Amino acid sequence: MAKKLKAGDTVRGYRINKVFGPGMMAISYAAESCTRQKVFFKQCKSPSGAVVCNDEFVADQRELSARMRSSAFRGSPA
Repeated sequence: MAKKLKAGDTVRGYRINKVFGPGMMAISYAAESCTRQKVFFKQCKSPSGAVVCNDEFVADQRELSARMRSSAFRGSPA
């Protein structure tokens, strides 16, 4: 698994502002860009590449991402 992030860490230009905490399969974070755009990060804990269901998991995550990008709610204020 990747390194657990903490408030103040930077990932691809986004600054982690808050760690929501671990769930069963992921850790959630609030972050923002240098232009103050707020985003939500989800750091998956499992399955790893060594787990048989990894291909299906990756496909599901890509589908979820595509649906979120095309959503009418994309970029709406929280």
